[in-house]
Amino acid sequence: MNALQFLKKWLCGACVWFTAVSLTMLLIGIIFLPGMDYIASLSYLLFFPFALCMSAAGMLTEAQKLAKGLRSLLHYLITLVSFVLFLYLPSGVTATLPFLLFFFLLLSMIYWIVFGVLHMLRIRRGSTKHS
Repeated sequence: MNALQFLKKWLCGACVWFTAVSLTMLLIGIIFLPGMDYIASLSYLLFFPFALCMSAAGMLTEAQKLAKGLRSLLHYLITLVSFVLFLYLPSGVTATLPFLLFFFLLLSMIYWIVFGVLHMLRIRRGSTKHS
């Protein structure tokens, strides 16, 4: 893959992520915060760097040069760090250490459940292709 194809794939993936995150946050705002501004402008602008990170993390899982376990670990770390940097910290929520620990464990649990389900679906799809 040349640099232009890589850039196109990365930016297209980021646009998909940006749209998904924007719509999700707007829906959460409409449901839980009726009559208020749903997303502050700075927070909204930070959705795109988050989307770029998520797109890069997704592309990283396809990098055959890296071991599968390393790809999974790097994807997890990029996902968690980008969520904290671009979505959680700018929200201005102050929390105690026990809450932050609970939040980290909850995010990790959600990540690994979703990752596990997607992995199982890929295995099942792959096994049915060759039958």
